[in-house]
Amino acid sequence: MAWIAAVLIAYYLVHPPLTPDSLTTLFAPARQLALDWQVPLRLLSHALDLLVACWLLLLGAALGCRLWRWCHLPLVEQTMQIALAGGLGLGALSLLSFAVGLVGWLSFWTVGAGLLLLSILCARDGWWVLRWLREQLGLMGRSIRAASWLDRVLWAYIVLTLLLMLLSALLPPTAWDALMYHLAAPAVDIRQGRILPTTANVQGYQPELVEMLYLDGLLLRGDGPAALLHLGFGLLSLLVLLALARQIAAHAQPPAAAGALALRATALFLSIPSLTLVLGWPYIDSALVYYELAALCAVFCWWNASGRQRVGWLALAGTLLGLALDVKYTAAFAIGAAGVLVCWRAYGGERERGGRLERLRAALWQAGLLVGLALVVGSPWLWRNLLLTGDPVFPYHLDHLFPAGPAWDDVRTHYELGGPGWGLAQSWRLFTLPLEATLYGSQGSMEFDATLGPLLLLLLPLGLLAWQRSRSKAQADAEAPHWSERQVVGVLLAFAALLALCWDAELLSAQIARQSRLFFPLFAALTLPAAAVWLRLKRAAFLLPGFHRLVSVVVVLVLALTLLSQMAGALGNGNGPYLLGLQSREAYLAEHLNPYYAATQAVNALPGSAQVLSLWEARSYYVSRSITADPFLDNFDYYYRHYPTARLLAQALRQMGFTHVLFYAEGLQFVLTAQPGEESHQELAVLWDVLAHYARPVYQDTVLLVRGTTKPLTADEQMLGQRGWYRLYVLTGP
Repeated sequence: MAWIAAVLIAYYLVHPPLTPDSLTTLFAPARQLALDWQVPLRLLSHALDLLVACWLLLLGAALGCRLWRWCHLPLVEQTMQIALAGGLGLGALSLLSFAVGLVGWLSFWTVGAGLLLLSILCARDGWWVLRWLREQLGLMGRSIRAASWLDRVLWAYIVLTLLLMLLSALLPPTAWDALMYHLAAPAVDIRQGRILPTTANVQGYQPELVEMLYLDGLLLRGDGPAALLHLGFGLLSLLVLLALARQIAAHAQPPAAAGALALRATALFLSIPSLTLVLGWPYIDSALVYYELAALCAVFCWWNASGRQRVGWLALAGTLLGLALDVKYTAAFAIGAAGVLVCWRAYGGERERGGRLERLRAALWQAGLLVGLALVVGSPWLWRNLLLTGDPVFPYHLDHLFPAGPAWDDVRTHYELGGPGWGLAQSWRLFTLPLEATLYGSQGSMEFDATLGPLLLLLLPLGLLAWQRSRSKAQADAEAPHWSERQVVGVLLAFAALLALCWDAELLSAQIARQSRLFFPLFAALTLPAAAVWLRLKRAAFLLPGFHRLVSVVVVLVLALTLLSQMAGALGNGNGPYLLGLQSREAYLAEHLNPYYAATQAVNALPGSAQVLSLWEARSYYVSRSITADPFLDNFDYYYRHYPTARLLAQALRQMGFTHVLFYAEGLQFVLTAQPGEESHQELAVLWDVLAHYARPVYQDTVLLVRGTTKPLTADEQMLGQRGWYRLYVLTGP
């Protein structure tokens, strides 16, 4: 009880559940409302976005089931098959779109015809998936009617949270990374008619498995389906947790109900505030979470299979890990962790098959098969980058193993990684990492950029009480041959521990690793163990009578506070009128992206031949002209290093084809405040000289700059002035 009180007090002191700002956000009024004949059309637009997203998700699941049969993968329970086949099919669909884009066939007609042809081919599998979905909805209804008060509360939380996430996903994209590259890169590909990333947005060289699905949505319907597709990966992640819970229940002695464990794991998954927040954005995090959980699920199936089925499950796990690598390079940590687990199991589980050397050889072969297949499936983007830039992981330049790539050098690598990490002097913080990431992590902060919620930290240590069992029960668990709860929980904890070790190593070396969001799969893997601890607390009643009920009440209170925060985010900030069709898309974007959206419209008003260089602005979505974004806020620094005088720099920019400069003064003000000394006075003097003598202003807003300090203004801040976040210039010479 002291632990529960300590965690809650410490967490809510840093993350107060209800603040004046949250209430202001919830009741913030919207502007430019219009109750006119276009309201039904706007509501129809929401429905069409949802329809296209559902079509692509259903097609992915159907294609995955068809591939399951074609590849003769092992027979398995329906929920498990759809949970794993869904991601397999979506990955195949994405890679097909990538292949179509490489040959220059990106258009509404070619992509639409291809998707329609695939839909006809997989129609039988699609009907099978729909029948399964109808059965699950009926089962869910019966479960709710027969549930206890606690289970009904959890069901209510889950349904309301999913509804809020759905509403958030229907909003126009405004999240930072979506505007920087998740949508910006596919939009550029569509304008080009083919997939050919350039240095205009170096983030386009990232793995783009999810972005290829967004590209399909952009071609068919615009950016409306993108966030809904991302939400679909989140639902698949929940389906994997359900499949694991059902396997545990089916193999328990005696058989147990899977609903309680799955319900609690789902509620804990959706209690992670930052994870539920980004599920409603067109990001890629939920896809990474899904593919790593699905691969781990396939590893469990391999773990408990025998004969030829083991090879099939191992191949499926490697394929899913490769698709995770196609989503984000951080999946390499999961590939390594899964390889360690497979090697350990293969070595320790075949003691009767020979000596140590033979078992070691067999273990290394199986782990090598998993890792090798993952690298092959995850290699398309590496080959693309190698052919285009000479560096397979461009722009993540690996020292001097490969050429630096176009418009790149070692200093830019430093900017990209955000500088050095904690260093060995602060290695002691690795022991406090769970506490720091939970208590101090906050969405949008500089350190641990994610709000994780208190429940995982609160519940997992209570497992020391939950697993106080009798000797006979311990022996029964040890003798359980397949899918015991102890086995699944233990492997999930081992997987999370291996990812945590990777995170620790990254934190010591690179500042970019301070984003907890990069390791969402770690926290997602802990939800099922935390749910098992919660259920097992009933067995500790003889130690602390009523303790399980106390924990349940505390969890419900935390979920209620989390739901209030989610409501403020989804329905507040003037979002409600847009969802009801009372506000146009243009009015919504002008209100929520001011003054960025106004600046994009000024850029779009330029001649079609305009070439714009962006300074200190990472975003480029909603710009229809050719623009070189500044994702690492170092564009000017790079050009200054090569052309250190105003005249040389202006001449070089003209020779490179640039006709205009979009100067984000608030971005520079942020750098001057948050990272003093990052931009030298001599460097900025060249900037002022270029803008004063070699450029002419054509647009400037009147928004006040945000000063992060009350100290006297520096000379450079005085040159910035007091107003004007965005300033557009036309280059005039020399």
